[in-house]
Amino acid sequence: MSKVIIGDIVEFKTKKGLSYALYTHENEKESSLLRIFWSAYDARPEDFSEIVNGDVQFSAFFLLSHAVRLKMVEIVERCDVPDKLEEFPVFRDMGATDFYPKTAKDWRLWDGEKSWKVGDLTEKQRAFPLKGTCNLAMIVSHIEMGWTSEQDFN
Repeated sequence: MSKVIIGDIVEFKTKKGLSYALYTHENEKESSLLRIFWSAYDARPEDFSEIVNGDVQFSAFFLLSHAVRLKMVEIVERCDVPDKLEEFPVFRDMGATDFYPKTAKDWRLWDGEKSWKVGDLTEKQRAFPLKGTCNLAMIVSHIEMGWTSEQDFN
């Protein structure tokens, strides 16, 4: 089950500058759902309202409490979760894969509670976030590269 939480704004230090994510949901099977935003800053902004209402670069699960405890990231502000981010997103899941080349043979979709087989993905479904928990290095790398979920298919 996934629940909406009061949004903690998480700061990531990257080669592009300071980047921000909003912690929007906790899922007991995966972990903390972050919505990572496009913007990068030289200094911490005083007002985060424009950031959290901006476009999401990608969504990812992250072991947030662990990273905060180890001082790997910092929670810098708390805000209400914007309406557009209150709904838990649908994720795509590779299911069965061929080892080489690694290609999905059995795509599934997951809504935070249930999963269902879809076979081949539609164009819209290709933009869904990929299910799985990311580590700090992966999130920072994705931010720095300008990565989005759709790029898995390019």
